[in-house]
Amino acid sequence: MLLEEVKINVQVIKSKRKSLKMTVKADATVLVEAPEALAEEKIKEIILSKKTWIIEKVEQRLSLGPCYNQMQGVENEKLLYLGRQVLLKIQDGQNNKEQVMIRNGQLLLNLPNATPENCVATIKKWYYQKTKKEVKFWIHYYQHKFDKCPNRIVIKEQKRRWASCSSADNLNFNWRLVMLPTWVISYVVLHEMCHFEEMNHSAAFWSLVESHMPEYKKAKDWLKENGHRFLPE
Repeated sequence: MLLEEVKINVQVIKSKRKSLKMTVKADATVLVEAPEALAEEKIKEIILSKKTWIIEKVEQRLSLGPCYNQMQGVENEKLLYLGRQVLLKIQDGQNNKEQVMIRNGQLLLNLPNATPENCVATIKKWYYQKTKKEVKFWIHYYQHKFDKCPNRIVIKEQKRRWASCSSADNLNFNWRLVMLPTWVISYVVLHEMCHFEEMNHSAAFWSLVESHMPEYKKAKDWLKENGHRFLPE
């Protein structure tokens, strides 16, 4: 379905739910999840009644900038590394050597059998490695502020979180973290290390974060406004 006047794509999915749910995704597509029993005409009527809200939310999404939450693995794709945009340049397996590097604003990928699927898998593996390196740097940077050390550092797939800290002092970080600006990464790492002392988000916790990073709210707000551009939906 298309809202013709404003050229907004609307995707309708029916399922065994009891009520209709409407979400504006990061790419400005409108996802409508509707009960199976709800008639098509009724769904369309509800969508049109919400047109003003939809337009407002779509404009809001678009104003925040491009999305990087779905890699395609194609030539000239725009990717992010440490907050800077790079263009993907693909070479199909010179010397049968797999290699990824950043050079002159480009992410250069040398890969045998460089199908989009293989390119995505290789770049994702590279992101994992770079995220771990960046996280370890910031943990070392802040370590003198804390009595405890991380028991384990894990880079993993997290669809809704940037990071987490367990009661066993294990730190988990989203592999997409290295896409973000370094000052935001440093906040995420510090945030989790503060959970060594406060395993909650109480006033005491935020006071602890602020004592180590007085300007932390800038990074926290940046994540709130931009996080959807990187996390899968």
